[in-house]
Amino acid sequence: MPCSLGDGASGVFGVELFLLADGSILLNEVAPRPHNTGHYTQDACAVSQFENHLRGVAGLPLGDTTMAVGAAAMVNVLGAKDGTDESTVKVLDLAMTLPRTTVHWYNKKGSKPGRKMGHINVTGDSASELDGTLRVLLKCLGLEMDDTSDGGRVPPAEPLVGVIMGSDSDLPAMSACVDILKKVRSWGEHWTCAARTGRAPLSGSTLRCTSLAPALPSRLHFPRACTSLAQPSHTSSVRR
Repeated sequence: MPCSLGDGASGVFGVELFLLADGSILLNEVAPRPHNTGHYTQDACAVSQFENHLRGVAGLPLGDTTMAVGAAAMVNVLGAKDGTDESTVKVLDLAMTLPRTTVHWYNKKGSKPGRKMGHINVTGDSASELDGTLRVLLKCLGLEMDDTSDGGRVPPAEPLVGVIMGSDSDLPAMSACVDILKKVRSWGEHWTCAARTGRAPLSGSTLRCTSLAPALPSRLHFPRACTSLAQPSHTSSVRR
């Protein structure tokens, strides 16, 4: 059934959907505003949903929404059961002591049980890196992470394996290593050979294939450099 968002509608629209067990999708809500599920963009993306909302309303070009971090999560801060500000802000005080955690307080007057008072954004280099911080925050709120289903579990980070060879004489042994990785998981291969350049930095050769390079010493040089890298065939940014 066709529907309209209204004449002249512009800005960010939050669309809430439900995925049923049979694979069908139900439309629950269309919110003509920045949505709670997109609050992570404040600290995780190049341009947040709030800035893009203003750009859209003002007729300006929309900004880049690419994630600037490997993973992000958002925790809602609701009014405590006793309705006091003192109990509500306990989790905020805790969040300020945790790494890569940002507090967003709405400065509402009066804390009521269950009332949305703010949110906390947590960022990391991978989804699994968020796990410990989220558990600490949720425990403070009297909640637990659900490890029995995907709905409440932070998935482990995709593994990244680099097989580095000093020369092509190591190729037979390293090829066997890559074959083993293929049996464990679906892997993609990248081969970089600098044998004809006479001299090539390992970090430079590696950088062309993967983000592993920054962890390697840039001053490391050797002749006949040959690099084999194995990494997951499918990678994606995690947004929560």
